[in-house]
Amino acid sequence: MSQEEEILGIFPVWMEKGIIYKDYRKLVFTTNRLIAAKEKRPIFANVMRDPDYIVFYANARERLKMKEVSADSILKADGENLEIPYSSITVVEVKPYGKGSPIDFLIYMGNIDVPKYRTAIPMKYRHLDAFMKLLHEVLPGKI
Repeated sequence: MSQEEEILGIFPVWMEKGIIYKDYRKLVFTTNRLIAAKEKRPIFANVMRDPDYIVFYANARERLKMKEVSADSILKADGENLEIPYSSITVVEVKPYGKGSPIDFLIYMGNIDVPKYRTAIPMKYRHLDAFMKLLHEVLPGKI
């Protein structure tokens, strides 16, 4: 990808693996693509968490620090990391169930009857508006 690729948001997620959500990952939203990076099981894996980074909340120092992080280095850090170009995404679905519950985030590619990737974001509910703003920015017309 181009050198101008910028990381816009990093969110902890549980990806469906079989019939349960037990594949811990970080969704890394960039200007060009989505990366699902493997994560060791976090200490507080089953609690609602703050996003690791959202460009809208970041101060200038945090944004500069993020510019030093390469999306390619994140992708190549583990052989199980996934790259999902935004152009490959047909539609996404966000299902918030209320405070204290993870937010379902479904990614459809091609077939809109069955999601290609099913995730749950254990994100504190107060960050939902920023998450939706980010989605509208990187996936206009696909939500």
